[in-house]
Amino acid sequence: MKRGLLVGIVLVIVGLLAVGAMLMRERAWQYARPILFAGGKSEACLSCHKGIEEIHPKAPLYCTTCHKGNAAATEKAAAHEGMIHNPADLPVVDQTCGTCHGTIMNRVKRSLMATRSGTASGVLYLNGFQKIKEEVHYTFSKYEIDALPENIPPKPGTTDRLMPFPTYASTKNVLVDLMRKECMQCHLWTEGVQRKADYRGTGCVACHMTFDAEGLSQSGDPTIPKNQHGHPLKHVLTKKVPISTCATCHSGGNRIGLAFTGRMEQSARYDVLGQELEHGHTYSDQPADIHYEKGMVCIDCHTINEIHGDGNIYTKKNFQLEIRCEVCHGTPEAYGTGITAMGNRLPNVRIEKPSEGSAGPIKIILTSKLDGKEHSVPQVKDASKPKTLEAHQIKSHMTKMECYACHTAWVPKCMGCHIKEDLTQRSTPLHVSFDHLENRRSDFGLFTLIPGVRVAEKDYLLGVNHRGKVVPFVPRSSVVYTLVDENGKEVFHRRPQTTAKGTLGFAHNGTIPHTVRKETRSCESCHESRKALGLGASTEKEYPKLKGLMPDGFLWDRIVDEDGRPVQETSLEKARPLNKTEMARIQDALKKAPYPQQARAETQRR
Repeated sequence: MKRGLLVGIVLVIVGLLAVGAMLMRERAWQYARPILFAGGKSEACLSCHKGIEEIHPKAPLYCTTCHKGNAAATEKAAAHEGMIHNPADLPVVDQTCGTCHGTIMNRVKRSLMATRSGTASGVLYLNGFQKIKEEVHYTFSKYEIDALPENIPPKPGTTDRLMPFPTYASTKNVLVDLMRKECMQCHLWTEGVQRKADYRGTGCVACHMTFDAEGLSQSGDPTIPKNQHGHPLKHVLTKKVPISTCATCHSGGNRIGLAFTGRMEQSARYDVLGQELEHGHTYSDQPADIHYEKGMVCIDCHTINEIHGDGNIYTKKNFQLEIRCEVCHGTPEAYGTGITAMGNRLPNVRIEKPSEGSAGPIKIILTSKLDGKEHSVPQVKDASKPKTLEAHQIKSHMTKMECYACHTAWVPKCMGCHIKEDLTQRSTPLHVSFDHLENRRSDFGLFTLIPGVRVAEKDYLLGVNHRGKVVPFVPRSSVVYTLVDENGKEVFHRRPQTTAKGTLGFAHNGTIPHTVRKETRSCESCHESRKALGLGASTEKEYPKLKGLMPDGFLWDRIVDEDGRPVQETSLEKARPLNKTEMARIQDALKKAPYPQQARAETQRR
C-alpha cells in the first residue's frame, strides 16, 4: 500500500517536471520566435525595462514584434543584437508597422509629408538647376519612390516616380549640398534638429509619438535617463496629435505652425544659444488664428488623406489638399456639407437638420479629434451683419477669391537672406554642415545664414493661385549667395539666385497663412493700394537690413509691372501675379461704388 502510494507520488512528480520542462521549452520558443500579438509583455525584455508603457494597448505586442532583437537573452548585448531602435523609421517600416498597416505604409511613403517633392522642384527651378518648374521630381530621401500600380497612369498634379535626391559628388552643384544640409531636417525620412521644441521621431512616430519641448522622458522605463534630451514623453503611440508636434516641422518655411498660434519669428539672437530658444528663435506676438482661439488643432481640419496621403505621388502640396473653408462654413447660397474637395466626408463633422416642420437653420458641429470638444461652425448663409452681407453679395468676391484673401490678419514675410557657402575642406567634421540624408557630419560645405527681413505683414500682396483665385502672396525665395570654393577663393559675392533662363530667381507664391479672423482687411487696403497689387513698396529705405544686397531702390516686393508682366517668379504652375485687367478692375471698384466716401468711412470704422 505504502509502496504503491510512494510510486504514485514519484510518478506525479516526474510528470509535473516533464510538463514544466515542456512549458519552459514552449516559453523559450515564444521568446525566440514570438507570435505577432502577445497576451502579456515579454518578460525577458522587462527584466531591464520594467515599467515601460504598453505602446499598442488595443492589441498588446511582444517587444520583438516591433524591435526584433533576441527576446530570450537576459544580457544587453545579446538581447539587442539585431534590434531595430526605431521600428517606425521608413527604411524598415515594411518589416514592422507595415506588416499590419500595409496600406497606410504605402501611402505614407508617397505622401508629401515624406517626399516634400514640391519643395525640391521649386527650389531647384528658382536656382537654375531645372529649366522648367516640374522638369524632374525628387524626394527628400535616398530612395526612389514609384507610384502604386493602381495610380498609373498618374492623374494631373501627380507623377509616377520620384528620384532619390542627388549628392554634391554626383552634381557638383552647391545648391544640392545646401539643401541636403539645411533643408532636409524636416518631415519623415530624417531626424529633427536636436534643440528646444524640435525634438521628434522619424517615420510614423514623427507624428504618432509625443515629445515635450525639451525632449525629456516621463516614461516608467528605468533605463531611460530622465535628464537626457531627445526622448519621447512616454513609450506610447497616439492619434491625438497636438499642435506642438506639427510645429516641429511647420515652424520653418511658410511658418504656419507658429502663425496659427499667433507668433512671428524674429531675427536670430546671438546672445542666447539657439538650443535655449524654441525652434532656435524669438518671436513677436501677433493675432492668432480664430480656430486656435476656439480650441481647435491642426488635425481637426486636416484629413487623413492629406497627412498619410491617398496613394498618389503629388508634385505640390496644393494638389494633395482637400480641405477648403466652404466644406464646413458653406457659401452665401448653401450650408456646409462636411464633404471635402475630393469628395470625402469629414468623420468629425456632423450635420443637424431642423426637425420636420421646423424652419430653423441647419447646424454644423465639428468634434475635436484632440479633446472631443464640440464646436458649432458658423455658416456664411446665416450671416446677418449688413457689411458682411454686402461683401458676400459682391459676386467677384465669392467666385474669384479664396475666403482667406480677406479673412487673413497677417502673413509671415521673410526676404533678403544672405547665405555664404564655403566649400573649403575642413580637418574635422562640422556640426553646421550635417548631411541629413547621410545622417553624418561633413568635412566640407560650411553654410552660414545672415537672416533677412522677418516681419508680420498686415497689408499683404495679392496674386492668383493654381485654382485661378486671388490669395495672399508672400516671398517664397529671395536669397543672395556668396560662394567660396574648395581652395578658399571667393567665386562670387552676394549674387542673387538666378534661373536657368538667366532671369532673377526671386519668387512670390500664394500662401494659406493660417491667421484667419472674422475681421477682414479694409476695402481700401486692396482697392487703393499699389502694394496689394504687387507693384512694389519695399526697398532698403523701409528695411535698412536689405541695403547692399541689391541695387539701391530695388523693390523687393514688386512682382509685376504696370502692364501686367511678371517681374518675379512663382514656383507653382498656373500661379501668377495679377494681370493688367485684374489690377484695373480692382483699382476702379471703389470709384464705381454708389457711395464711395461712405464705403470708405465704413471700412475705416471696421
